[in-house]
Amino acid sequence: MGYKTKFGKPFAKNSLHNILKNEKYIGTYIYNRKVEKDATGRRSPKLKPREEWIVKENGVPAIIDKDTFNSVQLKLAQNVDSGGRYKAKQIYLLSGLIFCGECNSPLYGNSRKCGRNKTLYISYRCSNRDNHQGCKNKELRKEYLENYVLDSLYNNLFNDISIKKLSTMLADYNNRQANSTKEELEIANNELQNVSAKISNIINLVAEAGIAFDTVRGNLTELEAQKLYLEKLIRELNLRNRESLITEEMITELVNQSKDFVKTKNLAECQQFIKTYVNKVIVHGETVEVLFNINIPNENTDEFIPLTSTENISVLQNEYKEM
Repeated sequence: MGYKTKFGKPFAKNSLHNILKNEKYIGTYIYNRKVEKDATGRRSPKLKPREEWIVKENGVPAIIDKDTFNSVQLKLAQNVDSGGRYKAKQIYLLSGLIFCGECNSPLYGNSRKCGRNKTLYISYRCSNRDNHQGCKNKELRKEYLENYVLDSLYNNLFNDISIKKLSTMLADYNNRQANSTKEELEIANNELQNVSAKISNIINLVAEAGIAFDTVRGNLTELEAQKLYLEKLIRELNLRNRESLITEEMITELVNQSKDFVKTKNLAECQQFIKTYVNKVIVHGETVEVLFNINIPNENTDEFIPLTSTENISVLQNEYKEM
């Protein structure tokens, strides 16, 4: 039909891919996504890690429902273009995060057909087994490990106690932010009054005492610059005060949505959750250990300790063999 991209060029595969991945269509406004210049000041735009992005839910009007958008993301994650044909691509949720507890080497996803019936066996396997370096650690089925990690996420992050703790921490954060902004505003307003008074005194000296303007020009210029800075700062602080703070209801809604994604094994969302919340998965000889990017209060001290979860491999094999 002759339509062009916003740059006036014909649509290509990348153009369509960017549209399909654009979260603005579901109302999510994202900024601070790119580093525009490198260390030398040359323009070299590249994406920052997602955890550094500033994400504003409902920041723009949504024109696509989230279920449709998430279905598209799942399809994009599962399919790969190969010679004009699309074929299923295996998604390894723990890729880059899972390591051997015996030799510290990374585990990688591996698939092969086994037995007389050529049953597909999909697993995580220590890289040192293939490098002929003697590691004998077990090769484990993909679904055992991934389901255990997802269930650990679900049980540790989305239970009622965790939500209550998160809400308490959120309320404390909101109060600290509000008090901090109030103190900054008070200091900035007092400073602005002082600077404005100094400017008025200089103008009065020039007008009434006959002091030459050139003798006070430098001081006046400096004070005017201070005044402009303070006025801008006060506007920003007032804007920060008016911005809606994160509420307990918002957190509960987000947690419930996340809970559904994990519970239903929505792969595209689960992959993001795992990368955000899981630091490392270690497969030992008989156990699997999950180290989370979350600290929890120590019951015996006031310190925080990393959240971990450990299970015996034989338990995982029995628990998830029917899945």
